[in-house]
Amino acid sequence: MIPFPSTGAVTLILAAVALRGADLSYTFQYDGNPQHGVVVDVRFDVNAAGPQQLVLPSKYGGQNEMWRSISGLEVIGGPVKLQPGPRPDLRRIHASGNGPCQIRYRVAGVTGPLGHSVYYWPILKSEYMHLLGKAFLVMPDWPELSPVSIELSWRLPDGWVAINSLGLGEGAQRFSGSLFQLRQGVYVAGDFRLRRFEIRGKPAAVALRGRWGFTDDEFATFVNRIVAAQRAFWKDDDLPKGANLDPSFRYLFFHELFHTWNPNKLTHSGGVPPALYWFSEGFTDYYAYVLQMLEGFESFPDHMDRMTKIMSRYWTWRTRNLPNHAAAQDYYSDPEAQKVAYFRGTLVALNWNAAIREASQGKSSLNDFMRALKSRVERTHEELTHAVLVSEAERFGIGGAEKQIARWIDHGDTVEVRSDSFGPCAEMIGTDPPQFRIARQQCVEWFK
Repeated sequence: MIPFPSTGAVTLILAAVALRGADLSYTFQYDGNPQHGVVVDVRFDVNAAGPQQLVLPSKYGGQNEMWRSISGLEVIGGPVKLQPGPRPDLRRIHASGNGPCQIRYRVAGVTGPLGHSVYYWPILKSEYMHLLGKAFLVMPDWPELSPVSIELSWRLPDGWVAINSLGLGEGAQRFSGSLFQLRQGVYVAGDFRLRRFEIRGKPAAVALRGRWGFTDDEFATFVNRIVAAQRAFWKDDDLPKGANLDPSFRYLFFHELFHTWNPNKLTHSGGVPPALYWFSEGFTDYYAYVLQMLEGFESFPDHMDRMTKIMSRYWTWRTRNLPNHAAAQDYYSDPEAQKVAYFRGTLVALNWNAAIREASQGKSSLNDFMRALKSRVERTHEELTHAVLVSEAERFGIGGAEKQIARWIDHGDTVEVRSDSFGPCAEMIGTDPPQFRIARQQCVEWFK
């Protein structure tokens, strides 16, 4: 999810697979009045043979007790009764028979000014609504990754457009997915403007509202180029899902889109614990910078300038030597503890790219490591851990990866940047903090 200011919004939508039936269906009703909230009806089959539960929103992005936005939970039809669960975010379903049931609830929006943390909660305005699956969807307690057929229906004010991470909400959406995909989704509706196109033969669309420093067509072209580049990098065209198109905006888009694969497709569950944020955020940051250079948005000298600034900031960062368990614990409460994960991961990625190039005599790079990691997870269905990363790193010739993670990540020692981090492109001329002098103006090959 990319938070945007209330003056405008941008959403990227990619097509889902259509189905005929539905194991789980939702109907969303919103009349444009924030005080009325969003009325949600959820339908699914129950079985009297075993215990079942409803799961309400709980924690997300450092926010707690998100079930407080849910009210009026009631049974509309079916052989079921709802009973209190062992936690505030759970309800027991007592089924007296088998068959379909319908449960209704209401979602309240946040009040007050829109800040960064507020965007994790339901936002309801007279012009639009902005909802995150983890913040407003009530679901049966089914296996999170099992495939199910899903239907989403929208009843909204005239002229509104409904869009989400799983497609365009024109009447009813039907697709094959999982509860994990639903929870991870972003759901918006309102006075959005759509631009539809194809990316590498796959349908896609962008939706914008408000006024920006670029035209809708310019942004659609920008999105097409970036999504095509990242799909080509991963060799994977299956995506579940007031500013100018300046460097900061480009970085944000490159970073957030890369999360489609890291961590979403690099793990069996699609997520990682905070202890691995140095990899999911830091390696994603590394590629947010590298891919901009590879796609011609920045030159190699621009990239070097950016990386040098990152090293300088890391060297003076208050939490530079914070142990990983402490950085993970304070990730959402201390911005400096959060940022250190990005710094560490970026510099480890830089080192590992150089190590792989050295071990393979230039035939492989970190890019091959990342794609191999994705293939491994798809084949083995294992969760991403430090042990998995070390195993794959050793296979690519990264010597001492386990000790590096133990020292630089777990213990919090300062990452030792390799002198050959940029290969023949730049030479190291200082170590505290690391400084490099450019030897070649054109050097994108080192990062391919």
